[in-house]
Amino acid sequence: MNHQESERTGWHGAHISRIGCLLLADCPPLVSEALWEALGAHSPSIERAEGEPLRYYLDALGVAPRYGDEAGWCRAALGEVHALGLAGARLGVAGSRFAAEIAAQLAPAEPGYRVVTGSDAHFLAPLPLDGLPLSNEARRRLRLLGLDTMGRLAALPGHAVAEQFGPESLTAWRWARGQDERPVIGRRCQTFAASYSFEVPETRAEALLATAAYLAQRALASLPVDRRAWAIRRATLTARTAEGETLAHSAWLGETPGPETLRALLARMVPHLAGEGEGLTELTVSLWGLEPAPGRQLSLLETYEGDPRWRQVAQLMQHKYPDGLLRPAPADPDAPILTERYTLRAWSP
Repeated sequence: MNHQESERTGWHGAHISRIGCLLLADCPPLVSEALWEALGAHSPSIERAEGEPLRYYLDALGVAPRYGDEAGWCRAALGEVHALGLAGARLGVAGSRFAAEIAAQLAPAEPGYRVVTGSDAHFLAPLPLDGLPLSNEARRRLRLLGLDTMGRLAALPGHAVAEQFGPESLTAWRWARGQDERPVIGRRCQTFAASYSFEVPETRAEALLATAAYLAQRALASLPVDRRAWAIRRATLTARTAEGETLAHSAWLGETPGPETLRALLARMVPHLAGEGEGLTELTVSLWGLEPAPGRQLSLLETYEGDPRWRQVAQLMQHKYPDGLLRPAPADPDAPILTERYTLRAWSP
C-alpha cells in the first residue's frame, strides 16, 4: 500500500474519502449565511450538525492540489472563518467523520488544525474511548477488562464485541477501526456566472439592466440540476469601467428567483454601477447558490414565473380564493434580516 492509499483507507481499506470537521463555539445567525458562502469556496459540500460545540463537516476529497496540500487547505478555510470574526475555531481532516472530529478536538490553538496523514485506525488507536457511542454499561465492562483505548477495542473480533457489550456497540467498534462510512450529506455551494463585453462603453441604465437580466438567465441556465431545486442566496453584479476600475454590488435572495423577481432585484443594483465616468465595458452577473440535500420536498407554488403551467395553477387558485393568494416580492434585498428582505403582495397574472 502506498502513502496516498494509507491516508485514505480505514482498518481494512474499506472506503476512500477525506472529510474535514470544523468545530465552533458559536456562530451568530447573521453570520451563518456568510460562513456557508466562505466555506463553500473551499468545499463542494457542507453539512452542519447542531450541538455544542457547533460542527461543520466538509467534503475534502481532492482539495489538496489546489492548496499545495491539506494543511494549506486548512489554513485557507480557517482564514475565512477568522475573517468573519469567529474565534477559537478548530479544524480536523481525516478519512472519516468520527476521526475528523477527534482530530479537530485535538488540534492545537496554533495553527488551529490537525491533519490525519496515516490511517484513521492508527490515529485513533492510542486514544481513550471518549466520544465513541457506547452505553455506560459497555464502558464499565470495557474498563474492567482493561480495554481503555480505541485500539484495544478495535482489535477485538466483531462477534466478541456484539456478544460481550451488545450489538449496539458494533458502531463504536467500527468507528474505532476507522470504518465510519457516514458521508457528508449537505448543501452544495456553487457559483454560476455569465459575462458580456460591450464594444462601446455603455452608460444607459436601461441597456445595462437589460444586459444584466439576460446574463442572469444565462447563469441560471448553467445550473446542473432542475433550477427549482436550488436556493440562490446572493446575486452579485460586477462591472469594469472604461478607466479599468472594477465595481461590484451584491444583494441577498431567499430562494430560486424567477425572471420577474430577478429583474426587480437587478433594477435596484444597476444604479450603483451605471453612469460611472466614461461608461462600462464589461458586465458580469454571479449567482451564489446552495443545492439542497437529497429528499427536499418542493413547494407546490415554488416561484418559477417562466413556466406557464405554474401560472395556470395560480390563476385557478386565485379564482377559487380571490382574497387569499399572495406572492413574495423584494422589499429590501440588502436587509440583514431575511424577513425584512421581502413583502407579501396580492398575486396577479
